Amino acid sequence: MIMKKNRRNKKIISVVTKWLVLAVSVACVLSMVFTYLILYERTQNDVYKLLEQNSHDLINDVYRQTDEDFLWNRVGHYQAEIATANLKYPEILNADFEEHSDEYDEYSVINNEGKITASSERELCGENVLTSNKKNYEGVARVLKDYLKRKDSLKKVSVLISYGDSEELCMALDGKRKLYYYGMSMQDWSGVIVYGVNQELYDNNCDAESSEIATYRHIGREGYMLVVGRDDLLIYGGTTGARYAESFPHPELVSDMVEVDYQMEREGEKITRGRADFYGVPSYYAISGIKNTLVVAVYPVSEAHESMDRTLRYTLATEIAVFLVLFILILLLEKKLVINDIHRVNETLNSITQGDLEAKADVRRTYEFDALSTDINTTVDKLKLLIKEAEERIDEELALAAKIQSSFIPHEFPPFPDRDEFELYASMIPAKEVGGDFYDYFFVDEDHLALVMADVSGKGIPAAMFMVMTKDELRHSVMKHGTDVAEAAREVNLELIKENDAGLFVTVWLGVLTVSTGHVDYVDAGHEYPAISHAGGEFVADEDEHSIPLAARKKAKFDAGSFILSPGDILYLYTDGVTEANDSEGEMFRRSRMLEALNSDREAPVQDIDDNVRKAVAEFVQDAPQFDDTTTLCLRYKGK
Repeated sequence: MIMKKNRRNKKIISVVTKWLVLAVSVACVLSMVFTYLILYERTQNDVYKLLEQNSHDLINDVYRQTDEDFLWNRVGHYQAEIATANLKYPEILNADFEEHSDEYDEYSVINNEGKITASSERELCGENVLTSNKKNYEGVARVLKDYLKRKDSLKKVSVLISYGDSEELCMALDGKRKLYYYGMSMQDWSGVIVYGVNQELYDNNCDAESSEIATYRHIGREGYMLVVGRDDLLIYGGTTGARYAESFPHPELVSDMVEVDYQMEREGEKITRGRADFYGVPSYYAISGIKNTLVVAVYPVSEAHESMDRTLRYTLATEIAVFLVLFILILLLEKKLVINDIHRVNETLNSITQGDLEAKADVRRTYEFDALSTDINTTVDKLKLLIKEAEERIDEELALAAKIQSSFIPHEFPPFPDRDEFELYASMIPAKEVGGDFYDYFFVDEDHLALVMADVSGKGIPAAMFMVMTKDELRHSVMKHGTDVAEAAREVNLELIKENDAGLFVTVWLGVLTVSTGHVDYVDAGHEYPAISHAGGEFVADEDEHSIPLAARKKAKFDAGSFILSPGDILYLYTDGVTEANDSEGEMFRRSRMLEALNSDREAPVQDIDDNVRKAVAEFVQDAPQFDDTTTLCLRYKGK
């Protein structure tokens, strides 16, 4: 009972430890992500509020300054005195209107009862704007009503202004146009002098004021304001004064704000905001409209994120420190209870994976490791049994495959006892039980003998299967095309590519000997150069026409060549398993040693000539393992 309790406690500790590490890690990551998202969202909202507030303040200042400008800078307070005198001397009023007609369109004096006592529209003098129901009196009536409402309070200050609803266009007194109306009290408080300003003049003044005001506006340390023309999108004002009259760098941001309703501009309802690069600096922006211009507030992202970055770094450092402390504590606990035993199990598993199937796992301190050790040992025992059975089965299958492969290659010599125009011998020794090399010879007709030497890429059963298919296709195609070996190779290439999912290829030397004349038509598809001995001379490599291997490319071109064998000439074909045989030092046998072995006894029967090469290879490699198939074919042409 005590043992079971201890085992249960240890198992719980292991599970708790694992999930605690995971929980702490996930909590740390989620906390960082959550903190970042909150800080990022809050920073963005604060930045956009700051930009929108600056834009709103600038627009309000522009309209306020514009209104004041028309009352004071353009009209001038002194005209209140002139207007008072003009009640008695109308000609002075008219002369003054003519002098200032470029600054306003209409100039009227209205007493406290609403009667127009003097006006640039002379025919209206005597009309009462308060009692009349004419639409074109609404503008001046609003100014007068506002003045009368605030008359007592206005007397307490030196600036005597009545705005009325000056931000709205009102019908002019002549009923033919719309104007902005402004009012100023008479010096003796007997009425107001009302000025009417046309929209173009008002808008131009707004543009000028916005450019001037924006020049002195800063947002934070490096933020700034731009004033951009709606029509030409050129910069007319802002703290980037050096860029005056440059094109706005992001016309796509303001394309939907070119036609903004004026009322929306005044109420601040049309604002575009986001992030973009301004003059190479990633920045937040907010764009709002004001008359003929756009106000762009720009604030660098780096400055906006300074506070967020500081908070994030502090939070990150704190959470990492907490996580490290927890992790170290958990690691020490795990090392004591789990990791040391895991190392012992891993040592056993490493021995097993390196081939020591006699190694045993013997870690029994906890319930889990006891079960694990038992399972490992049971698995290894079953694995040894399966390996033994698989080896026996593979040996049987490879032996059968080698027997089947051997049956596809002719190996009776002499192959054609009734033909005395040539001697022929060939042999193949695979590096494994089955290989990819093969040779073949057969009569196309009574006077044409086909000779094939081939080497399939790869080794083992896949190469052997591809070899059988290649041999069959070559024989079929050569029987069809005869001495047109180039066409035969092209046809075989297309067939092999169709059935070549494994991506194998094969080098082939294919020749057709005209027995009666000794003429040989051949195609060398990436194979080794044949060795030829002419008229009793030494064997030399015949560097013939070369093409690419079969099954390497679908639209491959194969060039045919030819040569003549005279009586007594010897043709020797081979695969690279001969020339590339390695000794224990890794040195290759090479073609020069093969030619030397061939020349050692050129008058010998063709089988002995081939044996001389094989003996030379065996003496060279000695105990080094054979890594490639060695396949050869030797033909001595005798003629008729």
